[in-house]
Amino acid sequence: MNRKLLRVIVFVLGTALTLLFIHISGILSFGIWIYLAWIIWKKKINVFKDKVEPVTADKNFKRLKALLTAAGISFIVFIVAIVAHNFLSKLYEHEFISFSITVIALYGFVIATGISLMMFIKGHQSI
Repeated sequence: MNRKLLRVIVFVLGTALTLLFIHISGILSFGIWIYLAWIIWKKKINVFKDKVEPVTADKNFKRLKALLTAAGISFIVFIVAIVAHNFLSKLYEHEFISFSITVIALYGFVIATGISLMMFIKGHQSI
């Protein structure tokens, strides 16, 4: 089977499973996000240095850091939106906006973490 076709099939199935089981994906993404953030910020490992030229490696490393930061912000928004949703549901009967923000923030977190993981794995592969 062609590698490109296999990648497309895995991507489509992964996206479909993520959309169907978003809560499980959120929990897995949180663990992955903690691991990647620890590798990048605490251990100060630049995964792209040995594989490509220095300018491209720095750009990819900055993109990875930006994606992890965006995922972290999205997770914080998710937590705040959950609290706001629970608080507003006690006061009002209509809490559609806070629920929508919660779902969008969780999807953003899962997607940003998934892209970060793909960049991290791609950085470890030999080119």
